[in-house]
Amino acid sequence: MSAVQPPEQRTAFRAFTAVSAVIGVAVLALSGTQWAEKVGRPHVLQMDAAAVALTALAIAVLARSPLVMSGLRAEVTMLLDTTVYVVVAHIVPFSVAVQCVAVGMIVACWTLSMNTMVRVAHLTAATAVWAGVIAVKPLVEMWLSGFPQLLASTLVLGVLGETGTLAVVAVTAYFARGRNAVALFTASVGVEFLVGCAQGALACLTVAIFRDAPAATPLLIVPIGMLMVISRALVRSQLANIRSTVLSDAVLHLQRCTDPAAIQHATLDYAARMLRSRHTVYTDRPAAKGEICAVVHQPDDTPLRLLAEPRTTNERFRAEDEQALAALAATSSAALRAIDLIATMRWRAMHDALTQLPNRALFLERADDALTRRREGESVAILFVDLDGFKAVNDTLGHDVGDTLLQETATRLAEIVQAPNTIARLGGDEFCVLLRDVVSPAAIDDIVDDICRRVAEPVVVAERQARVGASIGIAIAPDDGTTTSALMHHADERMYSRKRSRRSAAAAVASDAGHELSQTGAL
Repeated sequence: MSAVQPPEQRTAFRAFTAVSAVIGVAVLALSGTQWAEKVGRPHVLQMDAAAVALTALAIAVLARSPLVMSGLRAEVTMLLDTTVYVVVAHIVPFSVAVQCVAVGMIVACWTLSMNTMVRVAHLTAATAVWAGVIAVKPLVEMWLSGFPQLLASTLVLGVLGETGTLAVVAVTAYFARGRNAVALFTASVGVEFLVGCAQGALACLTVAIFRDAPAATPLLIVPIGMLMVISRALVRSQLANIRSTVLSDAVLHLQRCTDPAAIQHATLDYAARMLRSRHTVYTDRPAAKGEICAVVHQPDDTPLRLLAEPRTTNERFRAEDEQALAALAATSSAALRAIDLIATMRWRAMHDALTQLPNRALFLERADDALTRRREGESVAILFVDLDGFKAVNDTLGHDVGDTLLQETATRLAEIVQAPNTIARLGGDEFCVLLRDVVSPAAIDDIVDDICRRVAEPVVVAERQARVGASIGIAIAPDDGTTTSALMHHADERMYSRKRSRRSAAAAVASDAGHELSQTGAL
């Protein structure tokens, strides 16, 4: 698979970042022009600076809180920043509210695991969006008054702020990583709408208490704490669903993989998706603080340490994450063992147990393939090899010597017949040779002579010497046929014909020798 292009190398993303930065800086510059007018009013300037500082402090506390967790498709962050921004928009002037949003965005973006360009694009675009959201407030307040006005403006700002920020995330993800912005937005807009309503209502309550009963402000701790606890429970439930879904997908996918490298690569991908981790890798080092790891066992018992780093600086892996990663590693290990077991079983099914050579089934498969791939003008040859005198070796020296003789013969044949050609043991003392792309009959004769010479060499086993010969039948495609069965038939017949000829010749020699001996005795 090709590597994902980094955001800083994408021309479209660089352009998007530049435009976002220009718009964001312009918004901040316009909102900050009023600060120069307040230089002569220190108390006003101090109040505005205090608002910005308190906003930054609130966002920092929320971003670092262990109750805040990232989830919901790994893009939406359960953070009460919208509540803070809506409250600020109702307490301080527009320009100060935009400054507060900018500082808050800087703090929030700093906690995300993004490179500098992504942070710039995200925070400047989000600041511009929030400036537009806050600018909507006077339009809403034109139609209502009193508490309905406050409720409507906070709800509208909350919903627009959440959905607008989601839009910025989606667009940034599109330009930075090529993700489908529309799909990302539509997948989470419903949840963001509800979150915006909740945070808008909480902001409404906060502003109402702050205006009408400042002494009761500490009571806000209760609803805020409840909302954060509920948010944590919601996010944990969502993350549990993500873990189970990804783990189920991994089990189904890894079982269908037939390549160990594909399994290892897919395991990294599933681990990153399941844990929302910014980085998953196979490594030899132990897990550092904030990281978790699991071991993937390869068929040869070589361990692969699968390590995951947290996606954000405020995020901490939980025991459930470690258990899920261990389950994924066990699934990957089982898939790797299954592939190795299948490969071992297939090898054993296609090879002779004694000589480790291909057996009849694999030989026929390769012969069919060679004949199918044969081009016009090319020849394919099959040699049928039968050992002469092997039965006598078995009967006189024992089967152990016979097995050793077969193994040594297989080794010698393998030295002569090399890839892409094939040497196979069909059974007993019968071997078969497949020669691809035969150049000429003379080349076949040279191989036959080498086989006969090497087979005839004696084999010494436990100080016993065994010697056999070889009868070889030859069939060549296309002259003797174009199918494996036809070639095997012709090669088999010619091998037995040659064996019979040798026996007849040997019998004739023996008869002549006996006749000469009898004549000598008569004399």
